[in-house]
Amino acid sequence: SGGGGYLKDHAEANRLRTQATEDFAAAAKALSGDEQNAVEAMMRLAEGNSVAAVDLAERAVGRRGTDEELWKVLGDAHYFSSNVDAYQRTVGAQSMNLQKAVDAYTKAIELLTNFPEARAMRAYILEMAGQVDAALADIETALKIDRRNFIALALGASIMGRKGEGPDPERALKLYAEGIEVKPDSFFCRVNRSVVLTSRNRLDEALADIDKAI
Repeated sequence: SGGGGYLKDHAEANRLRTQATEDFAAAAKALSGDEQNAVEAMMRLAEGNSVAAVDLAERAVGRRGTDEELWKVLGDAHYFSSNVDAYQRTVGAQSMNLQKAVDAYTKAIELLTNFPEARAMRAYILEMAGQVDAALADIETALKIDRRNFIALALGASIMGRKGEGPDPERALKLYAEGIEVKPDSFFCRVNRSVVLTSRNRLDEALADIDKAI
């Protein structure tokens, strides 16, 4: 496939982003208080406005700090804010937002131990910070909670096979395969699996993944 496939996929991604924003807006109108703030925070994330998402999520958890989903949304908002910081090369702010994300995910897990998405996201950030053992422990727990959880599979594979040099590339390939079973059109799994396959000199398989991704 060529550039036309990429443009088609890009247009579809934009359509889905617009649809998500509209759905979040409709849900926000039907809710009030903390639930409305949480949904609006997710809407701001869909729009790419992580700063507004952080503000809305912080307001929600400030009023209802016993809702694990609100803490998960806050963690996501801080994580995406850290990506903006990285792009703008504000390293201190990026580190602060990543730590705040970890703290929010940790609070969510304290409120709901069996929360695979929060564990997987915390693991992803811990691995970025060099805390590989803690990250792997979180992923293993997340997969025990829900073996077919796509976020746990995809991020677990990313951690284990980081750029082909992770702690367990072969396990990464297995998790990517399981992730693709759950979500066959996953760009994340196919592109990142191709990197691990290339590092193992399995070039034909890597090219096949790239071709399916684009």
